[in-house]
Amino acid sequence: TKQTTKIKGGGIALGMIKNIRPYLDEKKVRFKEGDSLIVATDGISELVSKTGERLGLTGLSAWTNQYAHTKSAQEIFESLSKEIADFAPSPKQHDDITLMVLTRPPC
Repeated sequence: TKQTTKIKGGGIALGMIKNIRPYLDEKKVRFKEGDSLIVATDGISELVSKTGERLGLTGLSAWTNQYAHTKSAQEIFESLSKEIADFAPSPKQHDDITLMVLTRPPC
């Protein structure tokens, strides 16, 4: 199906303390053929355009809905990276921007 599901994250930032195990929250997800998993840090949803518009989770979700069901992991990553660069072309960055895309191709 062409459905997008948000998996809420949270907890402590990675790399902040040595023993992070007590702070981890495990999630189990069924990853079926044709599915994509897109992981993005809040630095992406907090992007601000040159006109002062904030991307937000709504904007990020619109992008992931647009690309997640039709492309390979590499193509999804490149498409989202282009959207990020086009939305906030300024070199000034207020937070880390991390994006990871995994796909399970159909057999």
